[in-house]
This record gives sequence, structure tokens and C-alpha cells, in this order.
Amino acid sequence: MKKFFFFAAAALAAMTVNAQTLIFDADTVKTAGSWSNGHTWEVGESFEVKLVDTKGKFQIDANNAYFGTADNHVKLQSRLKTGGKTAESGENSIEITMYKSGKLNIAARTGSNSATDRNIIIKQNGNTLLDHILLESEAIEVAGLDSKDPSKLTKIYPILSCDVTAGTVIISYPVNGINIYAIALGDIEVTPASEGIENTNAAVKVEKFYRDGQLIIRKNGVEYNALGTRL
Repeated sequence: MKKFFFFAAAALAAMTVNAQTLIFDADTVKTAGSWSNGHTWEVGESFEVKLVDTKGKFQIDANNAYFGTADNHVKLQSRLKTGGKTAESGENSIEITMYKSGKLNIAARTGSNSATDRNIIIKQNGNTLLDHILLESEAIEVAGLDSKDPSKLTKIYPILSCDVTAGTVIISYPVNGINIYAIALGDIEVTPASEGIENTNAAVKVEKFYRDGQLIIRKNGVEYNALGTRL
């Protein structure tokens, strides 16, 4: 039976209890220049993400893409665009402060579909944990994801992973700009969309929205995080 990653309409899927995910909210679209001194997201007790950007190149916009495998995948609907490459000085990079060890998962694509040389590099303590060229050709094509045309083939891009420890992790892209859809710490656990926070009972009012980049589910006025923990 086919299962899908689920984290509302625009996020990485349900995860193990210790996992945390940062997605970039399309409802609060930021244009280039919106962050003149970068921006920081605190992601629970797992990690902090800081944009190293004094020139306002980063931006967020709405964009649909699937990530994962043919059997286990998630649809993400917004992305962080780097707006260019990382400079030798470290300008235009992403700094992650890890509060704990685990597996870092990145949903990313090249900033140009025709480019064949744009790579993403993840380093910690001077060691390269991942150096990967982002190619459109990496995507697999799967039918059945388009409700209007089930025969239509849809691309699914791979999720990049590496093991990290507590400390500082640097993400750079020395060739040119890339697009990042989500950053997660912890193994991603596949959960059917019909389980957990979905409820078709008309007596239950369910609202889903984002606060500081984190999914919040409100059931009959009570708020829960994406893991089902009451806030």
C-alpha cells in the first residue's frame, strides 16, 4: 500500500518524536531585500537556522515540489531561494546551530533546471559531511499524484541526508543559487494523511496554520504541534 509523508500542505512529513522540521511558509512570502540582516528561526529544542545575508538576497516564494521516494514522499509548497552563491567570506550561507546529534535531512533543488554544476555543501568542524550536485535528472517520475489527471507523471526529488552532532553546521552553495524547501533533524517517519490530525467528523473544527515556521493544528480551540502534542 502506498503511503505518503504528511506535514499539512507544505512541510516535511510526520517524524519520529525527537525530530523537528523547518519549512518556509508561503503565507508569509518574503521578497528579496526583506531581510537586510539575515533572519533566524528557532526550531524547537533541536536546532536554530540563521541566514548569513547582509545584502538581502534570500527570499521565500510559493512553489510546489515533491520530495522522497516513489512510495514515501511529501508535497512541499514553498521554498527558500538563496538568490546567488556563497561568497568566500561566508556571505550568503546558512548557519545551523545543532542542539543535539542526529540525521539532518534537506529538501533542496537547483536554482536553475538547466544547470548541471550547482552543488550544496554541508560542513561541520571543518569536515565535509555532504557535497552533492543538485540535478533535475535526479528526480524520478511517478503517476497518480495529479487528482485531475492520474496518468500524468509527477517528479519526485530525493531528500539529502547526513549525520550531524551538536555544534555549528554550515550549508553553502559555491557555484550559484539553490532552493531549499525544508530542513529537518531526525529520521522521517511515513504516516498516512488520513491518520492523526485529519478528522472528517463535522462536529470537530480543525484549523491548520503556521507560527514562526512551525505547523500548528487547532482542534475546537485547542492547539497542538505537528507531532500531536498539546501546546
